[in-house]
Amino acid sequence: MLWDYLTIVIDNCNGEVVIIGDFNEVHKQAERYGFIFNVQGVDSFNSFISVAGSEDVPLGGCSFTWCHKSATKMSKLDRFLISEGLMGSCPDILAITLDRYLSDHRPILMQRTWNEAHVTDSNAMTKLMKKMKYLKKKIRVWIKVNKDSSKNYKKTLKAELTEIDLLLNKGEGNSDVLNKRMSVSKSLQDLDKIESMEVAQKSKIKWVIEGDENSKYYHDMDFPNKLNLEQQVELENNVTREEIKRAVWDCKVDKSPGPNGFTFGFYRRYG
Repeated sequence: MLWDYLTIVIDNCNGEVVIIGDFNEVHKQAERYGFIFNVQGVDSFNSFISVAGSEDVPLGGCSFTWCHKSATKMSKLDRFLISEGLMGSCPDILAITLDRYLSDHRPILMQRTWNEAHVTDSNAMTKLMKKMKYLKKKIRVWIKVNKDSSKNYKKTLKAELTEIDLLLNKGEGNSDVLNKRMSVSKSLQDLDKIESMEVAQKSKIKWVIEGDENSKYYHDMDFPNKLNLEQQVELENNVTREEIKRAVWDCKVDKSPGPNGFTFGFYRRYG
């Protein structure tokens, strides 16, 4: 069984332990939404955490790390489990959720909060930071390899698109050539979309790690008004045609003229 195997691995480790991943299980009912609650699975997971001498790192940001595409089912599956000794030495450790974009899982990032007064032993954190630095180096190498591969693929697609356009300019195009051009163009658009999302994700991670000059101020603030679960789900729902129509009809007839001079009144009457 997975929990037994992980327990053996942890027992063989010398020093503090950090376990990262999608455990595909929760340890309390509040961490699932839209599911039939499985008490046996939760009990087994909680027993593993206790026997392994681990603690769950508190999660900041979103309450759930996995979401079904319909937003009808959500769970906190991804987490950091750290040894009790490390948690005792660094009680200000926190997990932060990031944007999930195309994936149904939210990436999570472990960091320390701003309260440095609770740190009583820096040795454990120093060892952890060395391991994280090594992991970061490996990740950068992997990213570079994949980035180079993506660049080469993009060059190949552009060259292929150029050849197709030359054929079309000579009048040698047919339905197969046109379909091929559409396929190549879509592949280029998909690559550009992925690159844009990667840039946005990097910016988000950088802000979480480094913050800005006012980060401490915002971390120290207590925000009394928060979105409830229903409001969070509604924010990620698709906008319906009826909602668009209602938004247009709620505007006054003389508002928002476009470059052609037509106002909402025109569209409401003839659209």
